[in-house]
Amino acid sequence: MAKKKKSTYKNSVARGFAVVGGSKKTEETTASPSTETTNVQVDHSNKKQENDALPKSPTPPKKIKATTSPPLEQPEPEDDMVLRLAKRFGSVNDRKSITLFEALSQTDKEEGKVRPFALTADIEYDLLQVLRHQGNSDTFAAAKRLGRKSANPLDRDRFIGQMDVTHRTLGKMGFSSDDVDQAFRATVSSDINDLLDWLCVHLPYERMPVGFFDKYFTEEGLSIRADLAPDVKQEKDADVERHVESQASEEQVEYQRKEVEQDDDFKARTLQAAQQYYDDDEEEEEDINEKHAKLKVELSELEDKLPGKSKKKKKATEVVNVDEVKTKIDKLRKTLRDMEGNWEFDKRRAQALFVEEQKKALEARRLENEKIKHQQQEEMKVQKEEAPAEPADDALDFGLGFGGEDEDDGGLFGGLMDEEAAESTPTTTAVSSYTIIDTATPGWKGRYPKDMLMDYCKRNGDLRPSYTKSEVSMKCWRATVKLAPPQKNTEPKIYELPSTLAAMTKEGAEQLVATTCLFELDPDSAVYKIMPLVFKYLWQEWFDEKSKREEAERIEADRKRMKLFVDLVDESYSLGKAKSSLDNVGELGTAGDQSVNANISAAASKRKKVFARVKQNFQKRLKTDDYMKMKGKRQELPMWAYRDQVLELVKGHQVVIVSGETGCGKSTQVPQFLAEALLQGASETGSVICTQPRRISAVSIAKRVSIEMGDWPRSLGTKNGMVGYQIRLESKVSEENVLVFCTTGILLRRLESDPNLDGVTHVIVDEVHERTIESDFLLVILRRLCSIRPDLKVILMSATVEAHKFSEYFGRCPVISVPGRTYPVQVQFLEDVIEATGYTLEEDSPYALRRQRVRRDHGNIDVTGKHGTSRRVRLDWFEEDTDDDDPYDPTTVESKLSTVKQHDSDDDGQQEEDDTNEGVKYSKQTRKMIRRIDEDRINYDLLLDLLDYICVRSREQESKNNQVPEKGAVLVFLPGMPEIRRLYDLVSAHHILGDSKKFLLIALHSTLSSEHQEKAFDVPPEGIRKIVLSTNIAETGVTISDVTVVIDTGMAKVVSYDKKKRITRLRQMFIAKANARQRRGRAGRVQEGLCFHLFTQDKFTQMADYETPEIMRLPLEELCLRIKVCELGPIKEVLDSALDAPSGDLVNNAIETLQEVQALSTDEAQTLTPLGAHLANLPVDVHIGKMILFGALFRCLDPVLTIAAALSFKSPFVRPFGKETEADIARAKFQYADSDFWTIYRAYDTWRAHLQKLLQQKSGWRRKIREFCDKHFLSHDNLEMIEDMKRQYLGLLISIGFVKADDAGEFIDRYEVKRQTKWCVVPQAYNIHARSVPVVNAAIMAGLYPKLAERDDEVFFNKKLAGMKIHPSSMLFGRQRILSSDFLVYNTVVMNGDQVFLWESTTVDPVAVVLLAADMEIKHKQRRVILDGWIKLDCFARSAALLKFLRIELNNWLTAKMHRPDLDLTSYSEEIMDVMVKTLENQVD
Repeated sequence: MAKKKKSTYKNSVARGFAVVGGSKKTEETTASPSTETTNVQVDHSNKKQENDALPKSPTPPKKIKATTSPPLEQPEPEDDMVLRLAKRFGSVNDRKSITLFEALSQTDKEEGKVRPFALTADIEYDLLQVLRHQGNSDTFAAAKRLGRKSANPLDRDRFIGQMDVTHRTLGKMGFSSDDVDQAFRATVSSDINDLLDWLCVHLPYERMPVGFFDKYFTEEGLSIRADLAPDVKQEKDADVERHVESQASEEQVEYQRKEVEQDDDFKARTLQAAQQYYDDDEEEEEDINEKHAKLKVELSELEDKLPGKSKKKKKATEVVNVDEVKTKIDKLRKTLRDMEGNWEFDKRRAQALFVEEQKKALEARRLENEKIKHQQQEEMKVQKEEAPAEPADDALDFGLGFGGEDEDDGGLFGGLMDEEAAESTPTTTAVSSYTIIDTATPGWKGRYPKDMLMDYCKRNGDLRPSYTKSEVSMKCWRATVKLAPPQKNTEPKIYELPSTLAAMTKEGAEQLVATTCLFELDPDSAVYKIMPLVFKYLWQEWFDEKSKREEAERIEADRKRMKLFVDLVDESYSLGKAKSSLDNVGELGTAGDQSVNANISAAASKRKKVFARVKQNFQKRLKTDDYMKMKGKRQELPMWAYRDQVLELVKGHQVVIVSGETGCGKSTQVPQFLAEALLQGASETGSVICTQPRRISAVSIAKRVSIEMGDWPRSLGTKNGMVGYQIRLESKVSEENVLVFCTTGILLRRLESDPNLDGVTHVIVDEVHERTIESDFLLVILRRLCSIRPDLKVILMSATVEAHKFSEYFGRCPVISVPGRTYPVQVQFLEDVIEATGYTLEEDSPYALRRQRVRRDHGNIDVTGKHGTSRRVRLDWFEEDTDDDDPYDPTTVESKLSTVKQHDSDDDGQQEEDDTNEGVKYSKQTRKMIRRIDEDRINYDLLLDLLDYICVRSREQESKNNQVPEKGAVLVFLPGMPEIRRLYDLVSAHHILGDSKKFLLIALHSTLSSEHQEKAFDVPPEGIRKIVLSTNIAETGVTISDVTVVIDTGMAKVVSYDKKKRITRLRQMFIAKANARQRRGRAGRVQEGLCFHLFTQDKFTQMADYETPEIMRLPLEELCLRIKVCELGPIKEVLDSALDAPSGDLVNNAIETLQEVQALSTDEAQTLTPLGAHLANLPVDVHIGKMILFGALFRCLDPVLTIAAALSFKSPFVRPFGKETEADIARAKFQYADSDFWTIYRAYDTWRAHLQKLLQQKSGWRRKIREFCDKHFLSHDNLEMIEDMKRQYLGLLISIGFVKADDAGEFIDRYEVKRQTKWCVVPQAYNIHARSVPVVNAAIMAGLYPKLAERDDEVFFNKKLAGMKIHPSSMLFGRQRILSSDFLVYNTVVMNGDQVFLWESTTVDPVAVVLLAADMEIKHKQRRVILDGWIKLDCFARSAALLKFLRIELNNWLTAKMHRPDLDLTSYSEEIMDVMVKTLENQVD
């Protein structure tokens, strides 16, 4: 016996209702005269009782008192909080989710070009396999937003509300609730993009909505793919009421996803839905398609037999062997997959046939159901005869529901009107009770429900309603209505009254069933308002019933969802709190704090013991003869006289400045004064650090000081020595070293990890006058550190320091000025050199000015010859180099040659010896040469001639005016290593100067090996004269004691920055006056010296007094990264506190550049990224640094190093004047891969291979390689410099641990003067993909980004510029329409008038752009990817999310390397590396 429902119609009398049926106890009411009460029982043996909900009395939900957010200090019970959140966010968040869904579905206005993009099937399948191997861990770990130390209830509620909106929106998109829950558990994010990324990557295809992917993979890896057809709209089927699973509309796919769908059923739906997106023109083949359709129908029938596959209960007589059915299903699925992989298979044809087959099956089911109905009706007749008071309904079936077997849920609104299921068995009899409705409406002149239903049918497909009536008992009528479409092959829909309702008349039953039908069709319609009151009230009761049940279901679903969110948020807060406690051990006096303090105490105790032992050893040295002897030599230096004053000032002040002239001994003596004072005083511990701007200075001074302090030979940097040193790639330091010399960069690196310099008591900064970026930055940090450590002493030293400026910066600290110990130096300028040597220069010399000839006059003359012949000749008169027409005549303003020597008023009162020789005039030849020579170029012929004059010819000339020293070293100042090497080769080849028995030729450069450098400081044997070729390192950094002659080219390599192009170049420029004085001072250390300046005196007067500080003229990207690494605070605030603050534009450009290369975050915090942490360790331009880092990551290092070196220096190609065409033809032979960069690398590779071959021949290789370069219009010098810079870059990568090498020295050997033997050899593990064009191009793009342009016809554009063209000098010029890609990466842009040209560029594949662009926005619903706000690609969401996975993995690699410096990336995540390379190398569809 079924449970009886409480009637919802307690006020039915007023509305004409009567309840028919028995109950144990009824409530007394005043009955209407027309109301009859009749008990009607109907036997429904062996039939399923439908649950119709219209007359059912709903059980109202329990009333819950409204709650508010509890006070922050009181914890809220979890159940109350969950229910509170569910009620609070219910309807509000539903509206928000609708708004969000509409916003996501809205198509953006087409601005700019949108290019199609899709991954190949193989690549996408491989990416999915890699993800599967990675497991279901949080792929998008960066999406996790939480990690706070405490949970604020207001913030938590707001975050949970955002999560709820996202959850609802994803459901509207078509994702199942379980899948969305899993995504939330993985990401713990409220951002819908994070959730969509995770779902697109991790969900199998059968659970993803249509439109999020374009390929379907079977278990065997088979890919089904259709090409995208634009502007294909979905066609809506006219018969929207018919329920056929295989033809679910897109709306149903998105809003009503059901878990009962299986793999192959989903595939059928996907293929059908794909017809709305794609166009397929393949030939039809009926045989295989018909077979496929039949098998698919068979599969659907088998799936219906499985338990849980339908909401209908199985008949008791059905016994299903689940295992057997599943086996058959698996076999059918495999057969279907095999058939779909056949090339004759046509999915559209197969789908159409499947629909036809399914119709046939449905028709067969309908006939079978009618047969069953007939049998049931016969049984009911028998029951009527046995029980006359309970007539059976011989026309209707109340067991199977409305509309046949397809109506699983009793109508369109899914069982809304179902009664509770009957608790029956095959042997029991169900008894139904009816509520009889009196539908009489006397005097009603309006429209009736039947009329309204007829109108509805006409408006919606011309349906034809037909009614069937039956009398259940006396005055108890029921009816059904059938809506038949005009199409004969379409199944009609049948609607009947709810199982508990009946009417008193047959006409009333028809009106009642018409009302029921209208409500089922559209329950939200307002049509009920114009119905008679009885139907109107009935409709309102149904609607209220529906609303209450939906509200209860919604609250329950919201409660479950909120419970999930609360648990996730609480768990995330717990993890964040635990992590915070680990990261901040020591803040609250924990056990970790005690451990840290114990370690500090132990380290301090150990330092004291070591220092005590060192003091004892030093006391023993004080009495040795060697120490006393060295002490006597030290006392001869001017600095010794200021020893007590220095120590007294250091004792009384925290910062002291020592300004000492060249040769006073400050660099060696002041550090010793402080170290000896520590060792002889009462200090229990302490150490001195002295910084030098160059490595060679740190090493040479450390060795000198070690000897003076009495260290044993070879004890430098050991426990037996007092002195040590540390430079890049070389460290000789032990705990016993009280005095340590290091470069400025090394101290800055130490400050990153040891910000307080524990154990250090004195810091000496030498050569602060050079004003490098590193030295100025060090002063900023030291000034801050002085306020933290009052016991720290800082000493600044320099030869030409602007003492007052530094004193003001450090709070007016005291200054000590120490005179130098130098001899007078005679100064000669270029005009004196030419006058003395008699040097001549031809007009066509490469060192001559390219002067345009000025025509003075022209005319015709008659020339008479022999035998009376004559000819008329045209003549042109040009300006000549004569004394009469000399623009450099002393009487003219433009003269650059002064006849009378001018006093150098800025030379501290010291006049050169020749200053007194007033009135000396230069010869006509000298003036002519001065006019002709190009001062901006280094004249190697003049240098060689001058050396010959100094070392050879001056000795042969016996003249009173000859004051060239016969003994002592000759020091030549040159700009850089290429110039040193070139002069070295010329001097070595000289017939006299190249004699190693008479002359010792030494190159001095900071990058040369130690063996070369040490020879520069040694005094050669008698009879051998030393010639040292050096850069400006010998100005103040090192002292060569035996120098008597200095040759100053007046040039230096200076890093310059182009603000417009935002590129850095190493340019050769003239030095300042202060530098020139420093250079000439090097000649007066041991005796009176001589200095030759290879520039005119007029040029000297035009020079700047001092060099501009680097911090004001160079790019600040590297400095900004160091500020972030040291955690000093906001970048602008730190730089504003510098001695000379850089301009705001320079700072903003640096920050913007770092954000563009993804080294800093784009938010206000400007957080350092993992990439930025690695770039901070590379002292190179950030673009070059990023390029070589990705070259190592992608294992294509050799070409990337070559291209990076060429971009930093010069191109290997030359284009001589007058031979432009020949040069272009020669360069075209190296053209490769639509790339200027690959053309450079190919030329370099050819040159290197040819040179290595020539080197095996040993003799004549220099001449042959020059001929090779001349033939191919290559610069041998530039190529050598590129090779050297490659070695430097490789050395940097090895030094920071980014490249592993068995023998680091083998790969990073420094400069060698003789270039024929040393090469940059990249370890093979980092050069696997060196010949892969897409991979190398990706590394190039990583470095040069955002210098990217997109093609639009024959011009290019990007976010900032439009209408750009390829420069005519590029190898891509004229090939704009046939380039292999629409994207170009370029090095810089060149302006020519209003036209913008791309200079040095290469094509790059779209997939590399997607992987390496700074910002990637995926519009999942719109199938759109937007890169950096301007590059738009038409791409399916799954493909984009897979590429985003690779982007995250790249960042994970950099993060892992940052936390584990010893990590070898060549063996890290090899599977991901392989699929990434494969992704780059394969063209997209």
